Amino acid sequence: MEKNLYKEQLIKMESDESRVDRNNSKTSRKKMFVIALIPFIVLSGMLVFLLGPGMSILNAGIPLPEITIEKIEFQNDKIVAFIRNTGPEGVEIAQADINDRMIPAAIEPIEIIARRVEKKCSLSH
Repeated sequence: MEKNLYKEQLIKMESDESRVDRNNSKTSRKKMFVIALIPFIVLSGMLVFLLGPGMSILNAGIPLPEITIEKIEFQNDKIVAFIRNTGPEGVEIAQADINDRMIPAAIEPIEIIARRVEKKCSLSH
């Protein structure tokens, strides 16, 4: 009888342990699933912010001027360059960098070059 009682207790303990193991495996799966979702939630939050109110961060600053040099002529004591503004806004050219030396530039007839306009730039050398 003691053996039967001992066996029943042993069987009851084994069934309780298996129930606990099953519960632990279910909770560990849930925890793992939640932890795996965290990076996706953070990434989607960043995208929503950057495409919404954070768009001003991406477009910060002044757009860089885009100048195309069409033709260069070397005359007696000066360099004449024909340049075109291919950027989105007007550009004012005051200096030119030739061989790491800053040289004052003169634009004819006016100094501000509007968008898609070609001008003559004289550089005294």
